[in-house]
Amino acid sequence: EESNLTLDEITLDARDVSTRAAAKSQIDFSCRVNEAGTVSARGDCCLTPLSANLSLDFKEIDVADFQPFLAGSMNATLASGSFSAAGTLTLSQGQESMATSFTGDSAIANFALKEKNTSADLLKWKQLRVAGMDVGTSPTSISIKDITLEQLFSNIVVNQDKTVNLT
Repeated sequence: EESNLTLDEITLDARDVSTRAAAKSQIDFSCRVNEAGTVSARGDCCLTPLSANLSLDFKEIDVADFQPFLAGSMNATLASGSFSAAGTLTLSQGQESMATSFTGDSAIANFALKEKNTSADLLKWKQLRVAGMDVGTSPTSISIKDITLEQLFSNIVVNQDKTVNLT
């Protein structure tokens, strides 16, 4: 299955860009995704050593557009869903690895996963919100303040042989 991911209405404003060690640059980036959702990133970054402190905002990204990436891995289809997230992404290049962290909130609204052959509903919800996320890689950590799930429907079956109806 072929994927079509279209980015348009792209804007980038980069200021004080330099390869000098520890020189801070400011970036302001935004684009539209598949004629509906938007992505923006704004903040400071440094090329040497690589680091960034960015405010990220993803609004109404259609998760069904990413179905081709999952096509061979499960017997289900991402039929609908709208992903949004807002928070701060921090990157910092260390001696041996890149440390990353994200703090913020995210949501997937009007989600539907359907059985591939029959289009029967497997999993649906009105809204899944994850609030107060704090995820990091150095050290590896995850903290979530609140998870809210509204109007859940599930028809995922675990068979006697311990397989599920997604494979």
